[in-house]
Amino acid sequence: MSNPVDSSKYRLDLSFLGNGRGLPETFDASENESISLDSYQTAIDASKTPVYLLAMMVSDVAEKTFCHFFNASELLSYICTQGRIVNPLTREPHEKLYCLALDEFKEKTFSLHCELDFNPESQNFMRAYKDSLAGDPNAQYQLGECYYSGQGVEQNYKKALELYELAAAQGHVNAQHSTGYCYFSAQGTDVDREKAVRFFENAAAQGNLNALIPLGICYAEGFGKGPEGAAEIFERAIKEEAIQDEARAQLAFCYREGIGFKKDLKEAVRLFELSAEKGVLLAQACLIECYLGGIGVKKDPKRAVFWAEAGAAQESPYHQFALGSFYGVGEGVERNLVKAVNLFKLAADKEHAPAQRALGICLVEGTGIEKNIEEGRRYLELAAAQDDKEADRYLRRLDMQANPKTAKRQKV
Repeated sequence: MSNPVDSSKYRLDLSFLGNGRGLPETFDASENESISLDSYQTAIDASKTPVYLLAMMVSDVAEKTFCHFFNASELLSYICTQGRIVNPLTREPHEKLYCLALDEFKEKTFSLHCELDFNPESQNFMRAYKDSLAGDPNAQYQLGECYYSGQGVEQNYKKALELYELAAAQGHVNAQHSTGYCYFSAQGTDVDREKAVRFFENAAAQGNLNALIPLGICYAEGFGKGPEGAAEIFERAIKEEAIQDEARAQLAFCYREGIGFKKDLKEAVRLFELSAEKGVLLAQACLIECYLGGIGVKKDPKRAVFWAEAGAAQESPYHQFALGSFYGVGEGVERNLVKAVNLFKLAADKEHAPAQRALGICLVEGTGIEKNIEEGRRYLELAAAQDDKEADRYLRRLDMQANPKTAKRQKV
């Protein structure tokens, strides 16, 4: 990002617009706001420089401040970094902004003569910012990120995906990964592993490490290069420090299930342990299963509880539910129904269906908590709505008990 011009001199450097076009390299902005704005517009109109320009002019403080950015993503990064636009000299927040943009793709200059508040989550800002994006893949990707996370706009995965795909079509590597992830995880679209593979492969080929793990998972599921491709991808990923802990967990899963390798349960446990020690939830969850079932290791309920506690400490609903189950039956830990219910509640409120079912049953039967049939039914219905068959069957039994002659419950 270019540094702001010394505001005390009220002069804006325009040399980056190019010389030999009859333009002054600087112009005086101290006389009048509207004149300086018009002068700046005139300077940009006269320039055919293929640069995506966003220029800001702030006019609510004694010093008039100018900043220019060579692409839209620089502006957004600046705003996100600062948290708000501030005068670089006084560090006081600005209240007014004029934006001017030069679109290098359409070669059309337009101005946004509007006052904006500088909350980076402001819908006014995002609306103006969106208007200045046409054709810039970096800007399309950044706005996609805003829609994906709900920053400045209402969260909308479908719009995020549309913007990601526009940027991906121009070869934007992070957009390639983000588009693939939307198709991988059904965000803004239906699950489409084949499309996900295509985008992940493109991103990985351009060096995006985050694409490797989901790409390997797709291969392991039989898409793209299949199980052998998965083994190759995970072995490649395990060498990358930034993703090696998660890659170990995925590689361990392949050894446990015999995906791309000959099944090796001891090697699976070894890799799970390495990954779990680094806090990878998948590895911790798999170790719970291993120590409970004696899979590749001697049965050890206390060790299973240890890994359930590790994951629960990270607010994982699966681990909270597992730990609650251990307290509920007294396996690997002293039985404590109150703790069990509390853990079920934590997981249930994160929409974990088995926990919703368990909490619902506890409420209906008054186990570890005061009996509340109505509230219990509510949680059971939430679980059944997520296709939890056991919750659905329990609700049917409740209906039969309430009215054994006429009770009929339609399957969810």
